[in-house]
Amino acid sequence: MDLTFGDVELVINEGWRPRARLCDVRLTEAQGDVIVQLTDARASPAMRPLLQGRMQPKSIALSGGSVTIRREAAGGFSLMLENEIAAVERAENATALWPPWPMC
Repeated sequence: MDLTFGDVELVINEGWRPRARLCDVRLTEAQGDVIVQLTDARASPAMRPLLQGRMQPKSIALSGGSVTIRREAAGGFSLMLENEIAAVERAENATALWPPWPMC
């Protein structure tokens, strides 16, 4: 998969709380098919884990797109995009649906 994005903003808020923002985010398959497209993705880390050397999101906000994650009867998960009929991706657990990618 390929992750592309436009502008990147890194901000340190009052109290030294970092926050990141990516604009025009696009996740595509190797064949070039767009899996997810967002106008805006934002995230800020939880401070206590960050001070202990672990990256754990406190908040994540995604705008301008639609993704549905469903738990199937057999216990697996499927990921569906806006206006899609069939699942784009299937996995045994929800975290396996997404490869690690930069938080925003």
